Amino acid sequence: MKQSFIVSTSQSLFTETNTENVKSRICVNTKFCFHEKKLTKKIKFIDPIGLTLSPLQISVIDTRQNRIKEFSPLCWEILIEEHRRKIRQISFSILVWGPSQADEEGHNLRLKIRDYLNSIGHDAKFSEELIAECREEALKSIIQEEVLHAHTANLIVVLYGSRGTQTEFDRILANDSVAIKSIVFVEKDKWESILLSVSRDVWKNFVGKKIIVPNDCFNADYICKELKSFIEYLQAAEYISRLKLIH
Repeated sequence: MKQSFIVSTSQSLFTETNTENVKSRICVNTKFCFHEKKLTKKIKFIDPIGLTLSPLQISVIDTRQNRIKEFSPLCWEILIEEHRRKIRQISFSILVWGPSQADEEGHNLRLKIRDYLNSIGHDAKFSEELIAECREEALKSIIQEEVLHAHTANLIVVLYGSRGTQTEFDRILANDSVAIKSIVFVEKDKWESILLSVSRDVWKNFVGKKIIVPNDCFNADYICKELKSFIEYLQAAEYISRLKLIH
């Protein structure tokens, strides 16, 4: 006599079930029932974004003998942490604009920020480095080359203040498609000067990700902390965007 099984789980997963004669792909976000002589314990779960999730728990209820057989325990934390792990693995190409070597203190700050971003798994570069890496192929105009860098980057970090960053802001970040992926750090005294300048309306209408004006210190620790928090937000937003595309 055939046995009747009900398999239930609260997770929106897909499973491949193997029986003696049946192999099927079933969505198990609701209860379902099937009949077969034997249900093997070899069940493989795959979620909608392609993660193989193990160990998991489902309860197989033998309705004939009213017995509950349990597989490995299902833990919400395991499933959610798998998503978090994927989020942390997302890496961005980050362009870091700021003071040149002529400003030793400012350039050292820029170096620390670039090195920090690389240390947490991203690919951070200066425009000068990108030009040096392909000097023969680079465009003759530095500003035109930097336009290409800006369009290629996932995120642009600007330490505003030097003449170079003023030009980059005025001529490149004026383009909304570039500005929208930039985050600008401005020292408090420079920000106060900007608000009194003729360009204040440009700054007020800036469509970038953020303009950050530290109240007290303008140092590597502060900037790296702000960037870490902001990039974590961007990683999660990117991952969730991918989930929406899949579903």
